[in-house]
Amino acid sequence: MEKHCHQCGEQMGIYLRTVVFSRQMEIENVPVYTCDECEVYQVLPSVKEHVKALLTQQEETASKHAVDLASENEIAQLLSMAADEQYEHYELNEMVEERINQLLDMLIMAKALHNEEWVKDVEDRLSQLTDHALQAPYL
Repeated sequence: MEKHCHQCGEQMGIYLRTVVFSRQMEIENVPVYTCDECEVYQVLPSVKEHVKALLTQQEETASKHAVDLASENEIAQLLSMAADEQYEHYELNEMVEERINQLLDMLIMAKALHNEEWVKDVEDRLSQLTDHALQAPYL
């Protein structure tokens, strides 16, 4: 997931940040590319749409609140886990593969139970991982 800064050309790292929007919403565990040299940051493209959807929901409710993106988005969840000491001996690729297998098992069960809402939720979660894999196959 290598990316270079558009301002200074230095390599950017991925960090989990709390992002505040209009003092109304805090979104925790947002994966962002950050340039340590010039402090430019950019939300990972694979989670940007999810962040936008959360902001739209917030605008509709017009209430101040905080959300943990790791509970809403598979990529954010895996990166959050990877940053946790408990998972330091796992490679990120292994974690992605294991999560895909878990979701596929859940999909089989949801379909067997004819639970369409659950099927849709699991399919959405799988697509987050597969869409990201297509954007960054070396994850």
